[in-house]
Amino acid sequence: MKINHKRQKYLFFIINIVGGSSILFSYAYGLITQIELRNYLWGAIPESIKPFYIISMFMAAFGYFLFTSYILKNIFFNEDNDLSLLRLTNILYSGIIFPSILWMPMTFEYLVNGSVELWWSIRMVLFVVGISSSLLFILLLFLNFKNKSDFKFMSIIGIFSFWVQTLILDALVWPMYFNA
Repeated sequence: MKINHKRQKYLFFIINIVGGSSILFSYAYGLITQIELRNYLWGAIPESIKPFYIISMFMAAFGYFLFTSYILKNIFFNEDNDLSLLRLTNILYSGIIFPSILWMPMTFEYLVNGSVELWWSIRMVLFVVGISSSLLFILLLFLNFKNKSDFKFMSIIGIFSFWVQTLILDALVWPMYFNA
């Protein structure tokens, strides 16, 4: 395996393992330490929409594992892929994961000490995640791997559910109701 390919593969694992753990930690820490503010994270989202949101969150998480497995197999474990494809994939994952670490702490801070600058920073974080997931979705749609399989179809469904959550619900719908 080429040294640069190996580095990109290790970087992918670091982004996902360290970054993913950091997201989980930031959410757990926020929910444990800000008990009185938990329900305010919903903003004014109607009760009728909340079940859809919750189902979508679980579908997005499951979808993440599906499309990430597919990407790992077909991009990072395929030595024939161009190094720029590996780099682009790592950039897009970084655009999803690292801003996601910031969302909950920033939102709790906004609930306590709201400011216009912080609100726009939260919006920016959500848009970076949504745009990164959109670009990763497009990348998966247009990459032509040798094997056409049900696994690719399932990964497309997985990234679609992740895209709905990150771009539509988080970046577009949630802000409309949060400050309503």
